Parts: sequence; C-alpha cells; structure tokens
Amino acid sequence: TKDEVDNLFRLLETKSLRPDYNTSLRAFLFACYTGLRIGDLLSITYENFHKLEYAGQTWTMLQFIQNKTKNQVKIPLIDKAYQIYMEFPSAGKKVFNNYSQKKLNEDLKEIIKIAKIQKPISFSSSRCSCATILADEGCPDHIIAAILGHKSVNTTRKYYIKTSDESLIKAMEKHYEKKQ
Repeated sequence: TKDEVDNLFRLLETKSLRPDYNTSLRAFLFACYTGLRIGDLLSITYENFHKLEYAGQTWTMLQFIQNKTKNQVKIPLIDKAYQIYMEFPSAGKKVFNNYSQKKLNEDLKEIIKIAKIQKPISFSSSRCSCATILADEGCPDHIIAAILGHKSVNTTRKYYIKTSDESLIKAMEKHYEKKQ
C-alpha cells in the first residue's frame, strides 16, 4: 500500500539500517516508484536516463528495453525515485551493480520485519505496489500499463492493480453520503 511504501521511505531517511539493508531498501523503493521488474532493475545503466523538458520543468526519464518482453518502456522519475537514483555512485556502468536477486529478497525480508509490516513482501511486490498506488491516485489503466511495459491493459488489470480498502472507502464517500 502507499502507506507501507511511505513508511519504508521514512525508514530509509532515518539512516538507521545496516549499509547493505539501506542499499537494498533503496533498490526496492526505486522499483516501487518505477514499476521495474527486478531483472530490469539490475540491468539498467546510466545511459538509460535522459533529461526531458516538459511544461517548464526538467524531468529525468528512464528509458530501456525490458528483458522479459523486449518492450520499450519510458518512465518519468518522481522526486523520490530521482532522489534514490542520485544517491547511487556513478562508478560502473550499471546503476544497481553488485546486487543479486537472492540478496535483495533476503535483505527485504529482514527490512520488512524491522519496519513491522505484517504481510509477506518480496521484491516482485514493488511492481504491484506501483500499479496499485497509481490506480488509487486516479491514473488511467492505459498509462499504468505503459509504465509497466504491458501491451495489454487487461494484463495490468488482472495481475497488478489491486483495489485497496482505502480506495473503496474513498470511492464510496465521493459518490454517497457516509451513513453509519
């Protein structure tokens, strides 16, 4: 949920985690903010990032070809994703070098315990979190599908967009008077 992602970002800001956990949490949060698969996260290079001027602002865009689908994806970085990206050293070709899927998932299990999140979360949860948060914020399904690199909106709807209790309550409050 958005609250869990926000809590994890606050935990990151405390700088209270072991250095390896801190680095793994940054990678996980970057994936939450971009919808990247773990394989794509571990493959992106500094050459995949470009500047774009839009509406008087400069955006950093992540552009790459997905490993799994071979689809081209363009993702504008929100401030938190950009902040995480800028914290990684630029030495080396890959942004998230010296990582393995196994290590990231092992660290994430421990980080989730530290954060007192009660449900099981794996690295692949980041993609679902990204899609659900965007949907809860009113982002159209076809835009979420484009960010995730899906050719079919149905794939996005079926596997990634989960309806949170909070979004159900907000929708009902918006359209009906609260009665209890």
